[in-house]
Amino acid sequence: MTEQMTLRGTLKGHNGWVTQIATTPQFPDMILSASRATAEAGGVHSSDKTIIMWKLTRDETNYGIPQRALRGHSHFVSDVVISSDGQFALSGSWDGTLRLWDLTTGTTTRRFVGHTKDVLSVAFSSDNRQIVSGSRDKTIKLWNTLGVCKYTVQDESHSEWVSCVRFSPNSSNPIIVSCGWDKLVKVWNLANCKLKTNHIGHTGYLNTVTVSPDGSLCASGGKDDQKTICVVCDRSRDHRPHTVVPIEEAAQEYKEQIQARLDFLKKERQELLEFKTQDDKKSQDLLKTIETERQKVLSEFEGMRQFLHEQEQLLLGQLDKMEKGITKRQNENITELSKEISLLNKLIADLEDKIQEPVLDFLKDVTSALIRSDDLKCQRPVPVSSDMKGHTCNFSLKTVVLKGVLKKFKDHLRDELGKGEKEELLLDPETANHLLILSADLKGVRMGCRKQDLPDNPKRFDTNSRVLSTEGFKSGRHYWEVEVGSADGWAFGVAKESVRRKGLTQFSPEEGIWALQQTGGRYWAVTVPKRTPIFMPERLHKVRVYLDYEGEEVSFYNADNMQHIFTFNVAFTERVFPLFSVCSTVTYIKLCS
Repeated sequence: MTEQMTLRGTLKGHNGWVTQIATTPQFPDMILSASRATAEAGGVHSSDKTIIMWKLTRDETNYGIPQRALRGHSHFVSDVVISSDGQFALSGSWDGTLRLWDLTTGTTTRRFVGHTKDVLSVAFSSDNRQIVSGSRDKTIKLWNTLGVCKYTVQDESHSEWVSCVRFSPNSSNPIIVSCGWDKLVKVWNLANCKLKTNHIGHTGYLNTVTVSPDGSLCASGGKDDQKTICVVCDRSRDHRPHTVVPIEEAAQEYKEQIQARLDFLKKERQELLEFKTQDDKKSQDLLKTIETERQKVLSEFEGMRQFLHEQEQLLLGQLDKMEKGITKRQNENITELSKEISLLNKLIADLEDKIQEPVLDFLKDVTSALIRSDDLKCQRPVPVSSDMKGHTCNFSLKTVVLKGVLKKFKDHLRDELGKGEKEELLLDPETANHLLILSADLKGVRMGCRKQDLPDNPKRFDTNSRVLSTEGFKSGRHYWEVEVGSADGWAFGVAKESVRRKGLTQFSPEEGIWALQQTGGRYWAVTVPKRTPIFMPERLHKVRVYLDYEGEEVSFYNADNMQHIFTFNVAFTERVFPLFSVCSTVTYIKLCS
């Protein structure tokens, strides 16, 4: 006797086509469903493009309840699957993207962009570390969980839409199986995404394929030899072996599909028009902001030019005054000296004539001549240099000060304006210690109470509770901002790429780490041979880190008021990475966007 299935309950939430249902044996009380139409989850009505997460209660009156709706796709959700550990879901959509969802929070952790048309099928590998997708763009893509496309299968791929892709559940048989509207089933080598075999047999397009648990068999299904025919001829010999669909039913089905697509396109058009209006307004606002900033720059530099011009005129005026004083004194001295020299010339000439007189004439008034020469007292004027030298020395000091101040100003302005763009950093999960818990967006890190089961790769810190960013730097100027918790137990800065990852190591420049930390209720710069205490008038909330690779500096500033905290001078010889450490469960570090 054939076993009959019994309807146990109906999960009410969608009011349109349910496109996919996902389950996992490890969590039998959880179901995910995707729909083309509207949905209600948790009493909240949501638009289409939504996935509902259900909890099965097995209550006779209410067999399951919707826990949350996963929102993010901008078009119908065509496929959804659950990771084997029940922690994540993966979805594909007609918007051409995949999304990786954290089922604990109901948020998107990754968005996969690469397909040029609707994504029809998605799947997790048996170890949840790889993802495969098939699309109406006739390609198959293999991704890692960070959203990076490792392979795009185009050569020898399907000639029509790729409708379904699946991994082998058996890791010892690493293959991908796909089917499409070209009536083919294809088997691919997972290691290099090269085609292994083609399977021909279907006479109509294929919608689904699955692989047996041991990976040795696959099953596929679709609309083989479907024909749209009228009801009166469905008993004819030609059509007897075919799947028969009444013309009215087939037409209605396709009308519904076209109407759904039409409704979506109209909505897309309306959304694009609204987006255009909003985008135009935002663009105009940004242009106004840019013009305002331009006027600010012009005003500041004009003010600076005016100030410098005034100071220039002040200094030049002082020089002019000194110049006039020297010239006046010089002219006065020349006049006085000319008079004195003229008197001396006359007296000298008289005495020269006197000395040539005959003896009797000479002796007559020689006494008078001597008296005249004794009475002539030459008055030497005050030298020009004697009283002006002090003034010029003082002014020379002003010139030295002016040169130094202007050089510092130019250097500081050049440094401040040339510090580059703010870096949007992400934490690298492959480097994180087993105790560290990273946020879904890879922007935050805190310390957990127990070790996580993570693979021990060469990049991972196995003892110190540290994590690096995904991006490192070997040149240029860069800065990023870090939000820190109020409690002790955090540190951050930069580390050289070759910093030791295995075993216990100290925070120290000798280990290739230049960092700021909070411990013992105080802030410290990690210097050698001893740490340098940092005295801050207020608690740090957000810190800006500047890296000038060629300038050989790593600087820390209070991002709230740009107060300088500390600067390391480092002659870098290799790539350096932003480094973060949390060694207490009551604090955290978060990268600011």
